[in-house]
Amino acid sequence: MRPRTMMTAALIAMLAAPVAARAKDCKRVSGPFSAVPPASCASPVGICTHGRLTGGLDATYDFVADTQTVVFPTAELTGHSTITIDKGGAVLLGEDTSSLSLLTGDFTTTVHIVGGTHQYKRGSGTIVAVGVFDFATGATSGIYTGTICKKGDDEADAVD
Repeated sequence: MRPRTMMTAALIAMLAAPVAARAKDCKRVSGPFSAVPPASCASPVGICTHGRLTGGLDATYDFVADTQTVVFPTAELTGHSTITIDKGGAVLLGEDTSSLSLLTGDFTTTVHIVGGTHQYKRGSGTIVAVGVFDFATGATSGIYTGTICKKGDDEADAVD
């Protein structure tokens, strides 16, 4: 993906983030990510990734595609993700939608946080990732930006 296109998509995602990001129980996050296909994949359509988020969110993530619809030159995916934060091991659960160009490998994924563990048991938020899929290796890389919210009054529980 062209750097200008990636930056434009990231800026749009940041501006579209919910107003709730200003609440003390929310935190904006952004940074680079990379992923590879895992050794095993439970997806009914055969698409999974295992990756790393760095920057504002130091975590590993796993994505499993549940559906795939192809209308050339685009593939649309839905699925679910598990993001495990390095510090403390809290987990964020996401429902994902992705759009992939079958010509260039450029993709955009939106992760809607629907819960998790620890301080994110009733978590919410949105993360948008833009990047490039390598058709030869199955690897992806790019940047992400978004807002992660927990439910509660203790500011100390926010993402570290």
